[in-house]
Amino acid sequence: MSGERRDGGGPKAGSLADRLDGLGRRLGRAVFGDRRGAALFLGALCLFALFWRVETLSNDNYANLNALVALAEGQFHVADPTFGPANGETPGMRYVDG
Repeated sequence: MSGERRDGGGPKAGSLADRLDGLGRRLGRAVFGDRRGAALFLGALCLFALFWRVETLSNDNYANLNALVALAEGQFHVADPTFGPANGETPGMRYVDG
């Protein structure tokens, strides 16, 4: 049965690599349209990667960590700061009564 059709019509038309290549081309056309669409997507992806620098520009790491701890505890406010100074005054975070 390997390589023959059930109707006895001879070997199968196209190999697996040919079928996967055709599937990839159809999927690429459905997602991007043409080469210009793919180039536009890749250009936007490169610009996004070039300007994605949040991890190096964040100066208030204690505020970020305390906010993540508060979210992990199910709160939207930081009740007790876990990281940083005891009074909780770190860059980006101030204690405000009310």
